[in-house]
Amino acid sequence: MSVADHFSTNLAREDVHKSCKSLETVVNLLNGYCEAANAVAILQKKLVKAIRDAASMRASPTVASKIVSLTQPFA
Repeated sequence: MSVADHFSTNLAREDVHKSCKSLETVVNLLNGYCEAANAVAILQKKLVKAIRDAASMRASPTVASKIVSLTQPFA
């Protein structure tokens, strides 16, 4: 093996190493994106359930007036 062949082999290895590191970074970012997307989907499901539960509740005037009176500042 000549010096030129050895030099080009080392360059090729460095290029392959850089490419692999770049691919690793892309895969890690995509994995993080997927985890975040799954977390958002779970939160959306919880929000939908909470909104449905709140919409199905019946509000009575006495409860509403008590809430309003409790939230007003003292005079």
